[in-house]
Amino acid sequence: MMGFIDDISEAIADAGNDVMERAKELRQIANLKREYKETEKFVQGRYEGIGRDFYLKNKDKKKKDLGDITEALDKMEELQKEIEKLKGGINCPSCNALNNSEAVYCNKCGARLDEVPGSEESEEDHAEVVDAEVVEEETKNSEASSKEEK
Repeated sequence: MMGFIDDISEAIADAGNDVMERAKELRQIANLKREYKETEKFVQGRYEGIGRDFYLKNKDKKKKDLGDITEALDKMEELQKEIEKLKGGINCPSCNALNNSEAVYCNKCGARLDEVPGSEESEEDHAEVVDAEVVEEETKNSEASSKEEK
């Protein structure tokens, strides 16, 4: 009977070792696949960079292979402008470039987008508006309390 238990124990140990060895192999395969993907991504990025550099250096030379790229880039720019318009984009008061609706500064010239040239309000003008609002509010409150007293 002890021989039988020993045989089972040995078979279980062998199976456990086989499973551990297979898990180790699978882990190594997964690591190699991850490294392969990272390297592939690096190469793809380099290809794109080389292509972009080539395009930028040669676009003015009127190479026929590059014309379609220029047209596509122009179309992308126009589409982006349309998207921004639909999202409520803001035209810069200085250079008229279209900016994201949440932008504070122009992405082209850097001008502050909430400032309109020639429309800057002085502190005195702002103070007068605030004073007028306070007086108006006080008048409303006063009228409301006199109606309540009657």
